[in-house]
Amino acid sequence: MFNIIPITMKVTSQKFVFLVLLSLTPIVLNAQQSWQLVKGKITSPWAEKVDPNNVLPEYPRPQMERKGNWTNLNGLWQYAILPKSQQSIPSEWQGSILVPFCVESALSGVGKTVGKDSVLWYKRTIDLSPSKKQ
Repeated sequence: MFNIIPITMKVTSQKFVFLVLLSLTPIVLNAQQSWQLVKGKITSPWAEKVDPNNVLPEYPRPQMERKGNWTNLNGLWQYAILPKSQQSIPSEWQGSILVPFCVESALSGVGKTVGKDSVLWYKRTIDLSPSKKQ
């Protein structure tokens, strides 16, 4: 039984999100996991204290907290901004993006605008083994 699942999401300007399970075989993520705050964008005094290895770890709705059966997907993902005409899953990724921050923000580490003629793709591998769940 495999517990490591690569997932890919495609976000279009119409706000649709497609989640695709690529395979159930373990993979090694070769993307460079470097992240840094984008300079020249609006930030707060707390922006410098963001840790990409532990981004907003708390459950997003404390009043409706699920006990032990959820996985926080915040953190570094790979991303690609591609023309809307390209419908296939990217074979190469442009870098790392810090989720849950929007691609345009300083905290995302990207600081780019997607635009109406482009599509934003996300990719990350998650470990669903019981010892890794939060």
